Amino acid sequence: MTTQYDYTTDDHSTLPADPAPARSHANVDAGTYTARFARWHWDTSKKGDMCLAAMLRIVGGPFDGQQVRGTLYFDTDKADKNGRTAADRSMEALRSAGLAGELDAIDENTGGLDAGEVSISVEVNDRGFSFAKYINAASSFSAFAPPPPDAKAQFFAQMRARAQGTAQGQRATGAAPVQPQRGPSQGQQGQQMQRPAQSSGQQVRPAAQPAQGQQRPASTAALHTPQGQGQQQRARGPQVSPQQPQGFGADPGEDEIPF
Repeated sequence: MTTQYDYTTDDHSTLPADPAPARSHANVDAGTYTARFARWHWDTSKKGDMCLAAMLRIVGGPFDGQQVRGTLYFDTDKADKNGRTAADRSMEALRSAGLAGELDAIDENTGGLDAGEVSISVEVNDRGFSFAKYINAASSFSAFAPPPPDAKAQFFAQMRARAQGTAQGQRATGAAPVQPQRGPSQGQQGQQMQRPAQSSGQQVRPAAQPAQGQQRPASTAALHTPQGQGQQQRARGPQVSPQQPQGFGADPGEDEIPF
């Protein structure tokens, strides 16, 4: 006889128990992460109280984009060491997430809870699944001891009076306030590079030009005019014929000498 099971009921006690999932099924390791609300809706806790269930998407780090489930509770019966109840901490987290109005502005995936970020503390349950055990306001830069408005006003007045007294003292002694020196701009640097002589106080004289009618030196004129070439040749003196030996010179009456 074959046993048949009625899967339409919620009683699955007769079914064989499924093995617990391995630890590797956890998509996020235990730790503290920055996250944003991805989806949310109102729910009812096991005690019958209103709570807000949410899927939180991790931002940054090795698990960027992974989502874990979390729940915000609004109990007011217990307070922590700082005097805050679960409702107070949940409201702080919702303000950090982006809630601008009151709780009645929140409905399923509405209310602007995905505009900001929160800090979540992730743990892994016995079945190996990750979940956000705590949802807190994101860490922010805050003052250690903010001064009251009257203390700030008094401080600003003292600093203003001190600056005025320093300026009056400089005018009385004739000392000018120190002005910060600025380097030349790129345009001024280019002008200084183009006119180095003028910036140093030296005058640049143009090259001397020969006057009209003035002859150029022989070395220069010889390259341009033929007259210069003739002038450049050395003048020759009177030519003297070489002396001939006596008795062999030509004589006008040599043909008339008889033999």
